[in-house]
Amino acid sequence: MTPRERFLAACRRQPVDRIPFDLGGRVTNMAATLYNPYRRHLGLPELELPAWPEDLHHARLGLAPLDDDFLEKLEVDSRWISFLPPVSHDFQLKLEADGAASYVDEWGVGLKRVASQPYFNYVEQPLSKAGNLQDINGYPWPVMDGSRDEYWGRKVEHHKSRGDYALCFAFKGVFEQTWPLRGLERTMMDMIKNPALLEAMMDKVLESQMSFYGRMADVIGRDLDLVLITDDYCGQQFPMFSLKNFHKFLLPRQREMYKMLKSKGVRVAAFHSDGAVFDFIPGFIEMGVEVLNPVQITAAGMDAEKVKNNYGQRIGLWGGMDTQDLLPNADPETVYAEIKKVVSILSRDGGYIFASIHNVQGDTPLANLLAAVKAYKDLRG
Repeated sequence: MTPRERFLAACRRQPVDRIPFDLGGRVTNMAATLYNPYRRHLGLPELELPAWPEDLHHARLGLAPLDDDFLEKLEVDSRWISFLPPVSHDFQLKLEADGAASYVDEWGVGLKRVASQPYFNYVEQPLSKAGNLQDINGYPWPVMDGSRDEYWGRKVEHHKSRGDYALCFAFKGVFEQTWPLRGLERTMMDMIKNPALLEAMMDKVLESQMSFYGRMADVIGRDLDLVLITDDYCGQQFPMFSLKNFHKFLLPRQREMYKMLKSKGVRVAAFHSDGAVFDFIPGFIEMGVEVLNPVQITAAGMDAEKVKNNYGQRIGLWGGMDTQDLLPNADPETVYAEIKKVVSILSRDGGYIFASIHNVQGDTPLANLLAAVKAYKDLRG
């Protein structure tokens, strides 16, 4: 099978010649500080990482843009196409000598990175004081222009020229795009005290997202094998809000997005929501999700065996490599044994893509990352 055939078969819970491997996505990547050490281990030359702000997609989370030679050496089956804002957007970028930085994204949200951190946090919520529908409707909601059409087409052609890989794209869901505008606490309060205002805000978010990603899908949708929407609804022990509110505020809007993407040729609809999401999975399936990313086995109710037994015949499973505790804190032997155990469970009878639960962080010893990948490779066939 080609990497693309293998990846799509796993998404559809069909037989594969070996377990597919995903690395390099929005939530399945590695810290920039780990990249060159890993390249050296593979006998590849070190590379200078793109400077901010030329690579917004990776700089936002302190990640590395993984190069073709690295991905080919590791036999990764997926290739990711980055989302970029319209060319005309003014980032109001401020860089400090000590490494601190700030900017304003295309939604008008302010982000800041302090010198001691590799990633940016939200610090300014432009709709935090919105109190009525006029405030919502009068906000300058972004609309995608055609300035990225050529870039997307060029990236697709580049990946195709290197081989038959699964082409993937990722972006935030309605919740993860609403709360940075409003503030997380206010968004949660609005679900109870001001639901009409919150629904109006989410409708405007969805309208703008339809503009952004509808334009993308018009240009490259028929080339995309998978689109991953990221929208976290749960902590590691409990949901952030009730299933009732999920069904009211989010399920119908996310379903509209998936419906639009599929109508424009996208082959597989995937969803990233980590944490204790076990009881939310039937709702994910209802809104059109075909593959769940990740299976965060360390979260409450997310035991690998339990998730596989209950949902493995209804939805593809993607992830399983614990980046929060196992990779940074265990010894390589423990990492190897645990990854073999989890992969064996989740890959049983197919329908599984190997990847990290989230981006591998910079405090991870390279030896542990190597042990995890070795465990996968020893089992994948």
